[in-house]
Amino acid sequence: MKKLIPLVALLSLCSCQALQGFKVSESYVAADRQTFDVVAPTLRAFADADLLNDPDLSGANGTAVLTMLDTWQIRLEAAEETLEADGE
Repeated sequence: MKKLIPLVALLSLCSCQALQGFKVSESYVAADRQTFDVVAPTLRAFADADLLNDPDLSGANGTAVLTMLDTWQIRLEAAEETLEADGE
């Protein structure tokens, strides 16, 4: 699990809206949604178990993990809304 946190952090940095002005494709957003839907519940449950001091979070606390998941979800939903508005 210790290796999962940096991976998820990297995924969120590379998620569909990380690059401003970059037009994303429907397939990219769909893939990001699938990744989020698989990873987020596990990480959310893990972080919820001990918000401030879980040693398995490798220096990150549960609150930071939850914030990262929330911002990833916001970016993903914004990308999905943009695709809908653009008619893709």
